[in-house]
Amino acid sequence: MASVTQEIRNGRTLYRIEYRDKDKRRRKIRLGSISKRDAQAIAVKVQSIVSSTIAGNNDLANATAEWLQQIGDDLHAKLVEQGLCQPRNQSTLGEWLTLYLERHNPRVGSYCQKALGRSQTLLTEFFGTDKQMNDITPIDAQAYRDWLVDDKDMAQATVATHVKKAKQFFSQAIKADIIAKSPFAEVVAGTQANDANSYYVSCEKINKAIEFAPDAQWRLIIALSRYAGLRCPSETLSLKWADVDFVAGTLTINSSKTRKQGKPMRVMPILPELRPYLEDAFDPENERCITRYRVSNSNLRKMFLEILAKAEVEPWPRLFHNLRGSLETDLMNTYPAHVVVAWLGNTEQTALRHYLKVTPQHLADAIANGVGQQVGTSLAETTSSAGNEGKLIPKKLGKLAIPELCEVSQYPREGSNL
Repeated sequence: MASVTQEIRNGRTLYRIEYRDKDKRRRKIRLGSISKRDAQAIAVKVQSIVSSTIAGNNDLANATAEWLQQIGDDLHAKLVEQGLCQPRNQSTLGEWLTLYLERHNPRVGSYCQKALGRSQTLLTEFFGTDKQMNDITPIDAQAYRDWLVDDKDMAQATVATHVKKAKQFFSQAIKADIIAKSPFAEVVAGTQANDANSYYVSCEKINKAIEFAPDAQWRLIIALSRYAGLRCPSETLSLKWADVDFVAGTLTINSSKTRKQGKPMRVMPILPELRPYLEDAFDPENERCITRYRVSNSNLRKMFLEILAKAEVEPWPRLFHNLRGSLETDLMNTYPAHVVVAWLGNTEQTALRHYLKVTPQHLADAIANGVGQQVGTSLAETTSSAGNEGKLIPKKLGKLAIPELCEVSQYPREGSNL
């Protein structure tokens, strides 16, 4: 049994662990100036390792194996000297990021790979490729986040994205036994939601833009974003004509983003607003719906901005993302939330944080209908409880300066959506 002994040196109380290895040899591990309780806790773990070695069992108990990953490098090195564990893998930041992405990238889509690559570039730019993983401290990690905010002048949502990617890189390094603890564990990433960039795009605007699109495929790209909610460019460019069922009126959408959550595909209806553009672009000789803008140097965002300029439509933030969010907002007015998120391929929580918007029509409906009164009951027909019965109340609301919004489903509204 491993035991703890103490000795006094220069007025300091020092502790060491004594134990017998599998060959019955007496061994010592000097722990230095730590508390007796900590020394006893270490002795228990050392005995667990020794017992496993004597029994010829290379698989340590989960608690002991986890403890070995979390201890500091000095204590770990002492255990290595005693032959109680294997040396930790020494790696530079550049080496680890390259190795991790080589293993991880085949499991994710190309656009996720690009996002991870951007975070890799930022980390190596700040720390340097030759920085030892073990030398990065929590203070360094916080300095990296501050650098993204102050020097790179990134938006809050962008900073949160890159900090979360850094957390991912370093947490995986723990599993690979390269570091004992992530320096990013206590760094606050922040929220990836940005209300300032949230914008509702009306059908009137998008239809005007479609009129100025150069060809049927560009009209379809815009329509798929606004009237099918496809993620552009990943889902839009991967859509095949075999995924379009004109008879059943459905689209089968393959999504690399949700594949790792066990949802590689989803099915949604072909809305009446979308069907004309699908029929116009239909080409049975081609496998994919979009063929002209698939080359690597096609910048869809730049081309979309040119279309909006010709249509004299003011561009909005996050051009394609807000089209998807606008459709989800429209659908939520008619269909249950669990149905809409199944069609769009996200979750209710994600929809609330990143997609749904308050539109001018919501305000108009509330002004017109109030709370809890029957449709068609005007304000003039209600009894005042403030003693203002003698005052003249308009019997009909004046015309509100509200842009025209689309009725996406063209089905009658029911229940609370009157």
